Amino acid sequence: MPSVRAWEVLTDRTVPTHAPVVVYTAQSGPHGAWLSVSPQVESIFGYTAEELLHDPDLWASRLHPDDLERVLAEEAEHTSQPYGRFVSEYRLMAKDGRVVWVLDETTLLDDPELGPLQHGLLFDITDRKLAELRIVEHADLLERIARAEPLEAVLQALAEALVRVCGADAVSVGLHEPPRTFLAGSRLASADKPLHVLTYGPDPDRYGDLTVVGPAVLSPDTGAWAQRLAALAVTQSRQAADQARAYSLQLATVESTVDGILVVDNDGAVVSTNQRFRDLIRVGDSTAETGTAYDVAMDVLDRLHEPTAFKSRLKDLLTHPDRSSVDELHFHDGRIVEAFSQPQMLEGRPVGRVWSFRDVTSLRRLEHDLRHQAHTDALTSLPNRHRFMQRLAELVPADEEAVAPGYALLLIDVDDFKTINDGLGHFAGDAMLVAVAERVAQCLEEVGRRGGTAADPGMAARLGGDEFALWLPCPEGRSEAGDLVEALVATLEPPVDAGSRQLTIRVSIGVTLSDGVATPRDLIRNADLAMYTAKRAGGDTTRVYTPDMHDAAIARLNLKEDLGQAIDAGELSVAYQPVVSLETGHIDGFEALARWEHHNLGPISPAEFIPLAEESGLIGKLGAWVLTRVCADIAAWRAEIGAEEVPIVSVNLSPRQLAEVDLAEQITAVLDRFGLPPQAICLEVTETALGQSGVDVSETLLDIHARGLHLSLDDFGTGHSSLARLGSYPFDVVKIDRSFVVPLTEDGRHRAVVQAILQLADAFELDVIAEGVETDAQREVLEELGCARVQGFLFSRAVPAEEVRDLLSRHASYGRFAVKG
Repeated sequence: MPSVRAWEVLTDRTVPTHAPVVVYTAQSGPHGAWLSVSPQVESIFGYTAEELLHDPDLWASRLHPDDLERVLAEEAEHTSQPYGRFVSEYRLMAKDGRVVWVLDETTLLDDPELGPLQHGLLFDITDRKLAELRIVEHADLLERIARAEPLEAVLQALAEALVRVCGADAVSVGLHEPPRTFLAGSRLASADKPLHVLTYGPDPDRYGDLTVVGPAVLSPDTGAWAQRLAALAVTQSRQAADQARAYSLQLATVESTVDGILVVDNDGAVVSTNQRFRDLIRVGDSTAETGTAYDVAMDVLDRLHEPTAFKSRLKDLLTHPDRSSVDELHFHDGRIVEAFSQPQMLEGRPVGRVWSFRDVTSLRRLEHDLRHQAHTDALTSLPNRHRFMQRLAELVPADEEAVAPGYALLLIDVDDFKTINDGLGHFAGDAMLVAVAERVAQCLEEVGRRGGTAADPGMAARLGGDEFALWLPCPEGRSEAGDLVEALVATLEPPVDAGSRQLTIRVSIGVTLSDGVATPRDLIRNADLAMYTAKRAGGDTTRVYTPDMHDAAIARLNLKEDLGQAIDAGELSVAYQPVVSLETGHIDGFEALARWEHHNLGPISPAEFIPLAEESGLIGKLGAWVLTRVCADIAAWRAEIGAEEVPIVSVNLSPRQLAEVDLAEQITAVLDRFGLPPQAICLEVTETALGQSGVDVSETLLDIHARGLHLSLDDFGTGHSSLARLGSYPFDVVKIDRSFVVPLTEDGRHRAVVQAILQLADAFELDVIAEGVETDAQREVLEELGCARVQGFLFSRAVPAEEVRDLLSRHASYGRFAVKG
């Protein structure tokens, strides 16, 4: 469940914690979970954000019983509408028992994963509602007194009015002469709450008491108001002084609100206004005092962006006095004023109208900023994944699920980004991402200038990490998509300036075309499959989606699941390829290689299942199993034919294993388990693995070497900063990658590279093993260059453990390949 911290991250520093507004996101319905809520909710509601987030039923349970059915019905109706903004006013029961009026402004947005979500703002409008209610109740009671209604009816009405105005549990109005009590209470009444007792009238012994039940619900001005009305009701006096005092108190209450208040009668004539209204709407004094609602409108129409709409609204309300409304007035000076209009009801009939006006300019800007943050990537300023998925959804015709045909989706993934980010720092990584974003956006603009339309310009987005998307109209299909890719690649070609370095942008691109059948999720999946197909092909290339990619992905997924079971099911084994001394022809070591015999598919190539193990996170378990199996085989060979007859065996380490801080202890524990000395094995690490582990592995390698184990740098020359690797890590052996050995007899440049590697190794006092030797010609060149040890199919493929024992027990020799004198 999200916490307050989630809200703080979402709003960043845009919303100060002291702002008088609650920002929230919640699922719809009375039991919908609150996903985020700002801390200000506690000051309004009494309940903390954590309480709301952890109790989905709390909000509905605290709705005022008189509002519960209406609010839930309004929410259900709103949720059924497609998007749009919804405003509701209702009461909540605060934690301390107070009744709090809130204004709930909600925008309904459809989340691709969570469904409809309400993004809302809560305002405490208790003061305004009480001010409005006091005006209505005051007018009602004065009219009752003026009509000379029976005293009992007036005091009963006063008790009921106090319940509504104070939000009290119960109110009693008592008379001393004659002794009478008039009771009123809501369904919330509780006898064990504190009492607030006020006397009224100039002579308490002759007048009476007001008793209010509830926790600190009676404000001083409300108490004075109630006392005055009670005394007025008892005396039936309309003395001028009392009337003036009542009116001044009413004005003081209205003037104390933060909203501009305008009260008109059924004919639209202005009854009263406050200073805030005059300051906010900026109407003349004569209009504010003796004009009409129409006069007010005429005074402001020329300052509004949409005067016709406001004029039409005003006419509608004057024609239908029982209607309510919420409108926004957008002034030319940039201010946005929210206008609420409610009918004044007396005995079930409208007697006038109360308007309240609030400056919401800063709040609307806040909403705009929040929407921008929710849809925009902070680093690159491109639309983010959420906005991109919304864009795709917008292209789905009504009553259908598929995206309209005639579009191309390009997913772009930056190759080797992790190496750049880890090796050169986040500054370089961010510079690379910003540059890619700018160029993807530039490509979108250029394509739009050449043939796009303003009505459908496409979209560029950052989906996350180093992955970008480009969505473009592509009515000509695959051939046009090829042109789009060429344009994108050309735009990405110039190097990126990352401070002291110039970085080349290499990307893998996956392309898919909308066909009127694929849904937005289908298109993302298809482009993703094409992009990962390009990545598996070595990167820096493009692949267009074909249905067989999906079949291949399903097959890979099934194979991943089978691999997880294969380790425990005994389908894996270890084979050993001999390392041969060119001087003696004898076996000088072995390299341990994992093998998988699938129960249905037969032998699975390591080139296929090792990457699967790395992708699925099984590589650590697989590596540990191989190490244990190798140590068990070495121990068995030593026991059968003697330790001196068993040469060193190399075992490969994966990037995930290198990242484990206790790797050296794990290896030592396995050796101890089988009674083997550290010199029995050599641990092979590829240059690529050194860059992919994600952590500094130098301490781990130094610890391994200090324990007496040998270390070998595999695939030397194929990774990054090869020379630096030799000087930075404690390697004992360098293995020349087969990509240099295979063309050795055909290309003088590869011969020079191999010679250079041998010279470097000699300078660093390292042994050298050449991999992938398959022909006599290759062996002869290696002999000539001074390479002492080799492995490859020319001598032997990898053999099972049983054959290794046989080879060693009969002192097998590859003497025919020994150096000739």
